[in-house]
Amino acid sequence: MDEVEPDNGDMIDLIVQLCTRIGMMMEDVSLVALNASRDGLEGRVSELQGAIGIMAAIADAAEAMLQS
Repeated sequence: MDEVEPDNGDMIDLIVQLCTRIGMMMEDVSLVALNASRDGLEGRVSELQGAIGIMAAIADAAEAMLQS
């Protein structure tokens, strides 16, 4: 993948913000993912699935910006 042109600072800043948001979301759901209890398993899986879907969409947006 080619590097982003350094003169496109606004786009770079936005991509960094998107990646930061993904990291924040990962941190938010980490306790859900690491919970070893059998209680509420279905709900935890659903919550993780939703968070992963959102993170994937954000990552796709960041990738699309890099490709443009």
